[in-house]
Amino acid sequence: MNNRTRVVIWGPGRLGGFVLRVLLQRPEEFDVVGVFAFSPEKEGRDIGELVGLPPHGGVTVTRDRDEIDRLDADVVIFTPLVALEPTQSHADALRLLAGGKNLLLAHDYFYPAGISDGYAREVDDACRRGNSSVLAVGSSPGFVAERLATTLAGHTLEVAHVDVLERMDCTDLDAHVYPLLGFGAKPDDFPRDQIIGMFDHMYRQTPHAVAAQLGQRLDRVDVDARFATTTRELTGASAPVPPGTVAGTEFSWTGIIDEEPFVTVICRWVCDLEIAGWEADNDWIITVEGTPSLQIRYARGLSFANGIRHGGHVDDPDGEHWMDSQSWTSVAAFVNAIPGVIAAPPGHLLAPVFGIPQHRRIGSGLAMR
Repeated sequence: MNNRTRVVIWGPGRLGGFVLRVLLQRPEEFDVVGVFAFSPEKEGRDIGELVGLPPHGGVTVTRDRDEIDRLDADVVIFTPLVALEPTQSHADALRLLAGGKNLLLAHDYFYPAGISDGYAREVDDACRRGNSSVLAVGSSPGFVAERLATTLAGHTLEVAHVDVLERMDCTDLDAHVYPLLGFGAKPDDFPRDQIIGMFDHMYRQTPHAVAAQLGQRLDRVDVDARFATTTRELTGASAPVPPGTVAGTEFSWTGIIDEEPFVTVICRWVCDLEIAGWEADNDWIITVEGTPSLQIRYARGLSFANGIRHGGHVDDPDGEHWMDSQSWTSVAAFVNAIPGVIAAPPGHLLAPVFGIPQHRRIGSGLAMR
């Protein structure tokens, strides 16, 4: 009897490819029955060879959605570029859910009602029709604010404000990503609205999710942005950044209640680590202002004991399938969530957070008494 979990990978890019590789290396637990790709050059390739492993029993990559629909699968690891194509990704996710496939993803559905009540109803209706479940397992959004910050709030009696600051060192990002984040742009040409448009769908959901976990409902979410310029030529970065151009960006999403900020999520992305006041150490600073006020730092590393913070390999000395600590946490989140999303009742799932008080909210001034 085959008790292995049948998995489909939807979007074998950087993250999806890492998950695929890990699942194929655990054949006693998982049976990867299909892979859907968007790129024509991936179509027809053996799924093992796609990620640098031996051939995998004749399973090849497809670009045919109907072919995936016909597969008998327990769960779909859904990893398309949602930020670039949210409408198509939403339609694909609804189709999979309505077709009876459970879904794990890292770029949407953190809190669908944060987009709109109608958006949330579409997700729930698809789950009901397919008797399926969906869970978002991203790091940020998905974990740092929605689970870590809310758990931290369990050590307060009253909350005035929750603040999550992401501080990312972007010096090693792929060169094509730099313009997407505004790096190298002249101040007058900073693409503020373009960047907000790319990330708003994801990050807008987080303040709503945190507020809901704490028993509150937001009136609105405000979005803001600022940037910093470099005074030197950045030639060691992934792409050249001339002096006087943007080398640090911050985007914030703030949930408002009664005209006061209640939840703020700040994304700081920096490619010049010498800009004063723009520290970026690939970590998050979580602050809960309340009674009492609390603060923690969350960081990831391959081995803190051995001083290995970021880089690493997955059985690949040539480095083609290189994974950093961020990728490892994302892969682990997917793999560990598979049994739960399969066993769960139909519908949109929120990861449980224990010990959260449904406490009253206090004004920001009272938090300092």
